[in-house]
Amino acid sequence: MNQPTHPSLQLTPEPVSQLIELFQSHEDKLRFPDVDASSLQVMVDEMESQVEKVDEAAALLDKAREELAEMQQRLLDNARKAHAYATIYAQNDEDMLEELDKIKMGTVQKSARKRKPRSSKNSSASSKDGTKDSQSSAKPNDEEGKEDSAE
Repeated sequence: MNQPTHPSLQLTPEPVSQLIELFQSHEDKLRFPDVDASSLQVMVDEMESQVEKVDEAAALLDKAREELAEMQQRLLDNARKAHAYATIYAQNDEDMLEELDKIKMGTVQKSARKRKPRSSKNSSASSKDGTKDSQSSAKPNDEEGKEDSAE
């Protein structure tokens, strides 16, 4: 008999196997209505077939769970990237920065708000009146680009 791959499934309990063996060895004497060695064996065979179906379904479920976990990780990674980009974009928008600060994205959250702007890059993005150009602040800095390439 095949053993199931799923540990909680026991194919045939030992006492049932022993009883079937007894019925097979005394087949001429142990025949009752709806119960004989062959009817018991048919039930065992059907059960083994069902166990194979359960094993196949369990393997499919395991694969689907792995794929779901991978999708969830890709979504989380992409959401972290989106949070980082939005934080850079919102450097001149305190309201948006406050909203972004409320969204906890793990390591992205720690580095996004606490990082000080670089004076050399930010000063070149200033307009003639001393205010920063919002277009240039929407571009990620070198550190953000390195995070993206590491994925």
